[in-house]
Amino acid sequence: MNIHEYQAKNILKEFGAPVPNGVVILNKNEIENKAKKLNSKNLAIKAQIHAGGRGKAGGIKLVNNYKDLIEESNKLFDKILVTNQTGKQGKKVKRIYLEEISNIKREFYLSCLIDRTSSKIAFISDRDSESMLGLVENRSTKEVYFSDYDGANVRRVTISRALNNNPAWSPNGRSIAYTAWRPYMDVLVSHIYQGRLESPASGNPRAQNWLPAWSSDGSQLAFTSNRDGQPELYISNADGSELRRLTNHPGIDTSPTWSPQGNLLAFVSDRTGSPQVYVVDADGTGLRRLTFESHCDRPTWSPAPYNEIAYSSQTGPGHDIKVLDLATNESRQLTFGLGTNESPSYSPNGRHVAFSSTRGSGTKQIWVIGRDGRGLRRITREGNNEMPSWAP
Repeated sequence: MNIHEYQAKNILKEFGAPVPNGVVILNKNEIENKAKKLNSKNLAIKAQIHAGGRGKAGGIKLVNNYKDLIEESNKLFDKILVTNQTGKQGKKVKRIYLEEISNIKREFYLSCLIDRTSSKIAFISDRDSESMLGLVENRSTKEVYFSDYDGANVRRVTISRALNNNPAWSPNGRSIAYTAWRPYMDVLVSHIYQGRLESPASGNPRAQNWLPAWSSDGSQLAFTSNRDGQPELYISNADGSELRRLTNHPGIDTSPTWSPQGNLLAFVSDRTGSPQVYVVDADGTGLRRLTFESHCDRPTWSPAPYNEIAYSSQTGPGHDIKVLDLATNESRQLTFGLGTNESPSYSPNGRHVAFSSTRGSGTKQIWVIGRDGRGLRRITREGNNEMPSWAP
């Protein structure tokens, strides 16, 4: 992933790291106005390109007045910078970053390599179960947890002493949306690094909400709600505003999942009898059926560059994980006949699928398998663990 210097510093600042004040300039007309938002005229003008060695190539200038600032900034815009990392063709400067000059005593360079296949997996577990008296039956509590990719370093997210399920990581990896019984079903969002909890769908006993799914840019949530009488799909902004109904049918529409581009949603509906996977445009048009099997559930859209949907399909007494190639409309089976296999979730690079299964022990555990059907391994062992959601 390539990000500019100013983007990296915004991330560091958001997490409390001290960084110099700065502003990004996207065109020449805003140079002086944005510079005046800073507390000093002693500024560094930094070309923003995806390459190192900018200083030696003339991409960093120091100024102490607005006249020089405007002159040097104009020179940098659209300039081709050639560094050791750009090749002979260089890279054009399309934006610059103005930063207050700091007194640097010592300079250190730190490089962090992140293995994106080793990210976090959120899941539901009863490992710290407590008895909960429900309206009809005694039920055990289930809480939201997350762990490393290999099952290590388990952390508990919710302490609600209630039934929670269907966790979904936000695209920025900082929040988890999930379904909670309170005692009615509602969508909650836990901002796990801020200790803040929100209820964007504003549920109540007559308007229950469940199975949340984030749009690819994190700006919207899709979920199932019975607020108009029948379980249908709804979409709102992440804060709950601008709620709109997406589907309208006597059948049950549920389990939404967004396409990577954010223009389509796949979901499950029993409108033709048995639950099948459908896809619809984000504006509610263009509905079409994707699967024609006995019983399908829990679709999840793959990240790019793969163009496929993983889902759970009934293959006998239990269920197995299948993958539908959207280019060819052909499906392939990843798991085969051992226990019930449900709730698939893709890794950030799309090469692995996490799912819950009763294979082996008879309890529900989280397993991971390659999208080619190889490399099966179990990652949880304590209690019952299900409904995995892979962090971005």
